[in-house]
Amino acid sequence: MNELLKRFGRDRMLAAELATATLLLNFLALADTVFVMIVLRRYVAHGFDGTLIILTLGTLVAIALQFALRRVRETLAAGVDAARERRDALRAAEALVRAQASALDGFSDERAHDIVGELEKARAAFEPASVCNMFDAPFFLLFTLAVWFLSPTLAGVVLVGSALTLVFGLRSLGTSRKAMAALDDAERENRALIGSASHAVDAVRTFLGGRTCRRLWEEQHGRIFALRRALAGVSGRSQSVAQGVGVFARVGVYAVGAKLVVEGHLSTAALIGASMLASYAIQKVSLFVQAAERLERSAEASRRVESFIALPREREGGAVPEAYAGRLRFEDVAFAWEEGARPVFPPVSFELNPGEVLVVVGSNGSGKTTLVRLALGLLRPTTGTIRVDDSPLDGTDLVWWRRQLCYMPQEAAFLDGTIRENLTMATDAPAEFDLQPVIAAAGLREFLDRSEKGVEERIEGGGRNLPLGIRRRLALARGLATGGRVVVLDEPTEGLDAQGMRTVFEALNALAREGRSILVVSHDRNIVRGANYVLDLDAGGEAKPVRVVASSAEAQPSVTATASDQGGAA
Repeated sequence: MNELLKRFGRDRMLAAELATATLLLNFLALADTVFVMIVLRRYVAHGFDGTLIILTLGTLVAIALQFALRRVRETLAAGVDAARERRDALRAAEALVRAQASALDGFSDERAHDIVGELEKARAAFEPASVCNMFDAPFFLLFTLAVWFLSPTLAGVVLVGSALTLVFGLRSLGTSRKAMAALDDAERENRALIGSASHAVDAVRTFLGGRTCRRLWEEQHGRIFALRRALAGVSGRSQSVAQGVGVFARVGVYAVGAKLVVEGHLSTAALIGASMLASYAIQKVSLFVQAAERLERSAEASRRVESFIALPREREGGAVPEAYAGRLRFEDVAFAWEEGARPVFPPVSFELNPGEVLVVVGSNGSGKTTLVRLALGLLRPTTGTIRVDDSPLDGTDLVWWRRQLCYMPQEAAFLDGTIRENLTMATDAPAEFDLQPVIAAAGLREFLDRSEKGVEERIEGGGRNLPLGIRRRLALARGLATGGRVVVLDEPTEGLDAQGMRTVFEALNALAREGRSILVVSHDRNIVRGANYVLDLDAGGEAKPVRVVASSAEAQPSVTATASDQGGAA
């Protein structure tokens, strides 16, 4: 309800137009009641056909006006802060691409996907029918007042019926709130299970996971069915009560009204008219309760959307160096996921100069990818400082910094779009960018020549429609397309065959010769052997890089494949 009032507060003219249309519409709704009462009083008593014709024509005109006004009102209601809905959708999309990576780490893919559904739930409560029902609600007093003019006693009966409808409706709304929240959670878990099974097609079949999937589905669907049945029960009881109250009101009106007719205090025409007006009054209250239920669901969905939109954003702006030599320095850098928690790795210090190669090694879980994300500016150090040349990364413009990076992640993920769109995301003029050099450097020419559409071929499912080796090559090409001074590669040879590994080695050598600063996470002995420094995150205490060859001033690092690597790699 508060959200509806806020929306009308932002467009008071629209609210006034809707209120005016609703007022006229409800006054015109009295026409059929007046028609029935006059026909019973005048025509039945006197039998003059002219009276019937005039009354019928007048009522038909009123009905036509009602139809026209309903269309006008629905059009007005459709515009109730429609701009807000579009803005919320854009804000949610902006949060998805601008929120801090550490904040999004707490959101599963399914929860992020559910934001679209939550936006739809938030919108559904403001459909024209719901908005009109909310505006109609106060006019139950108009119909009650009309009954009062006929009989104050019958107006009291109508007020009691309307009050009971409102009380029982709001009570059922409170009962269903928890059931709706539990059902949303259960359905989200079920979607997550289905998503994981669809992503792990081979594993489910190879490891005979069908039985496990069926058991989990049965448990989840049992819970969902029970919650839906409980919710349907609440809804059914609410409808039954509403219908029962409506019947009670009509019976009460006729019972009390009949006695008044017999006593000579009320005419038969007035009794029938009062019954019709009572039905209208109670219907307004009943429809209000239904609209309130939709608003309650919308409010809960809006809260979830707002919690997503409110995720902390990456900082914007910052210093942009006039020139960047390509130096990257970590000064006692450590990172912990929570305040007071143990750091992922010991404080790290190193300086990487242009043309040098630093290889990071360590066991699973030692923090190699976390260190990479720190270098990318996706995470902020808990302690210590990262410097680009001599400037703290924390005060440097992140957009500028990421244009200085050639990045290849360990797990290659892409947007659903063309290969060209994915490879040129970070470039200034994607349409004009010449992809041929990076395609050649990543060894993609043969694959693209075989493809019907070449670089216009679409990537689907984040790249799952492509072989792993091709995804790795595409990730390398995307990184090279930025032309950045700092190269950050996370397990670049993982999942590549011998030819793919040689492609990576050649790219590394070329980048080193061009004077790029290269940070590589890898256990590939060929890459380790060609590095200037090795940083072992498993080393106790303060980890320091270990020189394995002379500095770049004395010897150029070079990565080559040994004879045992020529046969291929998984």
